[in-house]
Amino acid sequence: MKLRLFSFLLLAVSVLPSFADDAKVVFKQKTGGETVIELGHNPVITFTSTDLVVTSDVTTISIPLDNMDYYTFTNGSTGIESVSVAPQYINGHVVFSGLRQGASVAVHTIDGKLITQLPADASGSVDVSLDSLPKGIYIIGTPDSRIKIINK
Repeated sequence: MKLRLFSFLLLAVSVLPSFADDAKVVFKQKTGGETVIELGHNPVITFTSTDLVVTSDVTTISIPLDNMDYYTFTNGSTGIESVSVAPQYINGHVVFSGLRQGASVAVHTIDGKLITQLPADASGSVDVSLDSLPKGIYIIGTPDSRIKIINK
């Protein structure tokens, strides 16, 4: 569990700098609390036998692993309305809806190489065709979320 969490956090932190300067990682705890660390503060994530420890330029926090629920990344944008963007998988396509018109959806390889960037249309939708991509693992990022896709 720790190795998988650490590997994904390391990957995500290495991919995120290409998105937004005010990006943050949010750690949600099972007890309902949350801890937010700005990636611009150069966080370093380590583990003890019982805790996830994040040390940044401005603070050090420790979260018991048995209290970790999940974590997410945000670009820090603070729009007036909050829209949930959940992709749909339809016949070799990943379709995002609920985005702002012109919002960018980026497709990266697992090692961070940008493959394509697609703008949301007037209805706030983006259709990412997996048919044109070689088999492999991809990170698809909207302004507010990232997903990992395995194209088989």
